Amino acid sequence: MFSFRRSNWWDAVRNEALAVRRRVLALEHDLADLARDPQVRAAIERACASFTPDPEDAHSGDALDELLGTQHYRLAFWRVAVDDINYRRFFDINDLAGIRVEDAEVLAQTHRLIFEMIGDGRLQGLRIDHIDGLYNPGGYANLLHERAEALGHPLYLVIEKILAPFERLRAGWLVDGTTGYEFMNAVNGLFVDANVERFFDRIYARALGSTLDYHEIALEAKRSIININLASELSVLATDLARIAASDRRSSDFTFIGLRRALAEVVAAFPVYRTYVVSEDIAPEGREIFEAAVALAQRRSALADTALFDFIADVLCVRVHLQRATHYDRKAVLRFAMRFQQYTSPVMAKSIQDTAFYRYLRLVSLNEVGGEPPARSLGDRDTRSQARRGHALAHRCAERSTGGVEPCATPLVAPQPRQARRRRALRAECQRRVFSLSDRTRNLADRVARSGDGFERRLRGIRRADRRLHGEGDARSQSPYELGQSGRRV
Repeated sequence: MFSFRRSNWWDAVRNEALAVRRRVLALEHDLADLARDPQVRAAIERACASFTPDPEDAHSGDALDELLGTQHYRLAFWRVAVDDINYRRFFDINDLAGIRVEDAEVLAQTHRLIFEMIGDGRLQGLRIDHIDGLYNPGGYANLLHERAEALGHPLYLVIEKILAPFERLRAGWLVDGTTGYEFMNAVNGLFVDANVERFFDRIYARALGSTLDYHEIALEAKRSIININLASELSVLATDLARIAASDRRSSDFTFIGLRRALAEVVAAFPVYRTYVVSEDIAPEGREIFEAAVALAQRRSALADTALFDFIADVLCVRVHLQRATHYDRKAVLRFAMRFQQYTSPVMAKSIQDTAFYRYLRLVSLNEVGGEPPARSLGDRDTRSQARRGHALAHRCAERSTGGVEPCATPLVAPQPRQARRRRALRAECQRRVFSLSDRTRNLADRVARSGDGFERRLRGIRRADRRLHGEGDARSQSPYELGQSGRRV
């Protein structure tokens, strides 16, 4: 858990840093005063010129390289981060470096303004985006809640969390709900007729000239993100795992390359955004997710040494050090499991939302954050289940609520506008019309491609067909009383 206790060493480090900063500012002012003298200014310019590389002289850049080599950072081409990086970042954006809010002093300094605004009553609620990227999401949310209560102003707190259909929001998290992705997909499912899924599969396959399996597309996207965009983060994890393996004779022969490949397969097989291990006492559902992912990765893998996967499962479940007469460091094992969790979430987001959803376009209204394109529409049973989940959460929040704060729906940022999503879902109700118009659109496009005659006229025809395909310009398709089966389901 987090705390706000100050330590002497932190005060000493901070005071030293402030002293250095004051000294630097003083030197900058002194240099600016000296630079007003023309002779001093000319000397400074000559010194700077001596570091400027000359394209004709192969050794002219040595002085600049030596100067840069003495700095506390390494100046490198931005693409180097794909393979070699030693700090956490937001997805694969190098300029957005992560900070360690799990450190109490870092959190206290970075959240000072937030706590001041809560304390004086200016801030009554927070929405936490990308909470799965934190080292301990539940501990962070609970700390915000408890800190607000200690300040006398209970906080309305919602989190951006994408839940799998079988997942539930953690009971121990002191939050008032999520941003509503699961609710949005549940409502959207009411407008999609599952009985015509195969019909749309045929239309999609006919348009592409081949059949596509969404799960294969998602797996390929995961592997691409793991091996290209977030490869350096995987190498950091593999390095930590190799250190753990080398600490005991039972696993000391596991190589870095083998561990890295096995880790990549396990991450690609992960069925959820992340797990929430914070101690050796792992919840049964967390252990089941780890073991299922490792088992699937082992079946898919071509690695000859399958013992790698058993070792990874034991480390992720924080039980490898419990074996008899081992030399594994318990803290290192737990730290690896918690850092591993921070990696699976961005991999899932980048591969599914940002990649697979743009490669599989059978019925785009299902390509929503937290959704799954092959998912069938929700039946009455599933809808009631969603309602019960919301009802239970509302009661839980109401029991915690004080000072008139009531649970309520929260706004969210959806990739697809509401009207566009409704039109796209409506296609499932008029599959024969979609089939006919898709054929007409494809034929018009083929004729345009074969001949340049009347290009503008033919293009207008394609656009008219496309508008009809999307339900635009048809008053009946916009009426909520003409939704056919989806209207009756609602």
